[in-house]
Amino acid sequence: AEIAFGMSAPFVNAMSLIFMALYIPFTFPGSCAIDRWGCRPALLVGAGLTAAGAVLRIGIVLLARESTTRHAAAWGLMVAQAIAGIGQPFITNMPPRLANAWFPAHQRVIAD
Repeated sequence: AEIAFGMSAPFVNAMSLIFMALYIPFTFPGSCAIDRWGCRPALLVGAGLTAAGAVLRIGIVLLARESTTRHAAAWGLMVAQAIAGIGQPFITNMPPRLANAWFPAHQRVIAD
């Protein structure tokens, strides 16, 4: 990505760190959505955001073949990465709720 988009190494590192940086603030809305809406709707929100981020990343890379748009495309990739990162807590916070709903009390420790 550093060579393809002409961006610095710290920018490329920020592309991967954006997932972890967004996990903490969005874990609260993700957990609230799981508790209020239930597992399926919250999982669909998380999957939708993750899929939207992936589709945007693919589209941006395909459109960035022009050398004049590479710098803007790099920032577009960052935004798409952030969208996918926002959806992550809606998915990764799900297992304890599923264990609580599907397993009896004596099996929940093993299920988590």
